Amino acid sequence: MNVLFVGSEAIPYAKTGCLADVLGSLPKALGNRNIDVSLVLPLHGIIKQDVEKNIRLISSYDIEIGSRVEKINLFSLFKDGVCIYFIDNHNYFGNRDTLYGHHDDGERYYFFNKAIIKSLSYFYSYPDIIHLNDWQSGFVPYLLRKNNIKIKTLFTIHNLTFQGIFPIELMEYLKEEINDVFILNDQVNFLKTGIMLSDFVTTVSKTYSTEILSAEYGYGLNNILNQKKDKLSGIINGIDYDYYNPKTDEDIYFNFTLNNYVKGKRINKEKLLEEFNIIKQRGPLVSIISRINDIKGFDLLKEIIEELITTYKINFILLGYGDSSTELFFEELHNKYPKSVGVFIGYNEILAKKIYAGSDIFLMPSRFEPCGLSQLISYRYGTIPLVRNTGGLKDTVEPLDFFSLNGDGFMFNNYTAKDLMNKIVEAIKIYKQKDIWNRLIKRGLKNDFSWNNSAISYEKLYRKLIENK
Repeated sequence: MNVLFVGSEAIPYAKTGCLADVLGSLPKALGNRNIDVSLVLPLHGIIKQDVEKNIRLISSYDIEIGSRVEKINLFSLFKDGVCIYFIDNHNYFGNRDTLYGHHDDGERYYFFNKAIIKSLSYFYSYPDIIHLNDWQSGFVPYLLRKNNIKIKTLFTIHNLTFQGIFPIELMEYLKEEINDVFILNDQVNFLKTGIMLSDFVTTVSKTYSTEILSAEYGYGLNNILNQKKDKLSGIINGIDYDYYNPKTDEDIYFNFTLNNYVKGKRINKEKLLEEFNIIKQRGPLVSIISRINDIKGFDLLKEIIEELITTYKINFILLGYGDSSTELFFEELHNKYPKSVGVFIGYNEILAKKIYAGSDIFLMPSRFEPCGLSQLISYRYGTIPLVRNTGGLKDTVEPLDFFSLNGDGFMFNNYTAKDLMNKIVEAIKIYKQKDIWNRLIKRGLKNDFSWNNSAISYEKLYRKLIENK
C-alpha cells in the first residue's frame, strides 16, 4: 500500500502549528508499519537554504495557472524511511518569507494542488491513497476528478477555523469554472471543497469530530459536515516519542526516566527558574506554551493570574505570541512580579522543552481544542496537565477522582474564570500532597501517546477505502 501525504508544513522543515508536528511524525510511524509513505510539501523560501544540500532534482515541467505558465521543479529527499517531495516555484513559494498571510494565498495553494496532480507521474511510487491535510490541499479531490484520476482520498481537518476563504473572482482569474461545491456564502472555500469531495474525512480527536457537527463548533460548515457524518471519524493525534524523550533529550537540563523522575523534575525545575531569573515560591510552577489569544483561554487567565501569584504563591511561565494587547498584559505582569513570573514572547523549541520538563502544572484552558499536543508532551516530561473539557483534551486527560484517586490530570467544564480558578486551586492543594502528586507524575510518564495506536487506526481506514473501490 502506498500513501501520499499532502500538506503545507512539516517539522523539521517548516512549522506554524500542530499540523507540522503531525506531518513530521505520522508518516514515519506508518512507515514503521511497512507502508510505503511519502509526503509532498511546497519548497518554501524560508526553508530552501536549509534543505538545498540534501534534495535531489527529479524533474522540471510547466503548468498553466490562469493565463500564465509557471515552472515546477520537483525535488526529493529521504528521511526516517519517508520520501519527502518538494514542489519548487520561485513566484509562489521561493520568494516568500512566510508560509501564509499573502494577498495571493488562494492562487498560491491552488497552484500547489494543481502541481501535485501534474507531479503524480513523476513520483517514485504511484499512490493508492492521498491523505490531505487542511485547506491548503482542499482542491486536490476536485482536480483528481477533473482529470479522471481514480485515487482514493482521505481529508483530515486539523482546525476548522482555518478554511482558506477567498473572493469568488479567484476562480475567474484561474480560468476555472464556478462550481457550487467550491462556494460558501458567495466565497471560494478550500476546506469545504476538500470535505465535500474526499472519500472520507477525519478530525484529530473523537470528541472534536462530534463537536464540529454543531453550530457552536462548526464555524459555518456544520451542515456540510452533517451531510458527511457517515464518512467522518476522529483519530487522536500522537507525538514522536523519539523526539520527546526525557531519557535522551539533549535540550533539557537533566535527563530522567521513571526510575529517577523525582530528581529529574527537581533539577529541571531549579534550572528553569534560574534561566528565567525567578525565585522558587511555595506553590507549584505553572506554565503555558501557546498562541496568545482568547481561543486558548487567555481571557480567563488574565482575570485570575494575579491572585494566583499573590495569594497562592505560584511561579508562572509563559512562552508564546499572538494578540499584542495580551502580550503586553503579561509583560507588565512580569515587570510587576519579576521574581515570580517569567515571560518569553515568541517561540523557541529548545526553551519549550525545558518548560515541559521543569514545570509542575501545564495549563490548557482552551475554549475549544481539536486535539492538542501540549498535554501529551507534558505527560511525557512528567508535568501534570490542567485542561478544559473539550475536544482532544477530553479524550486524552483523565481527571483526578478525589475519592478513588484514579486519573492523571485536572479538568474543568465551564468556560469561566471562576471554574478555571477553582480547578487550579484544587491542583495546588493536591500538589502539596506529594504522595498523590508523585502518583500523578508516574501515571503521566507511563501513558502511551505515541503514534502507534493512531497509525494502526489510519492503516485500517486506508485499507477499508482501498477495498471499497
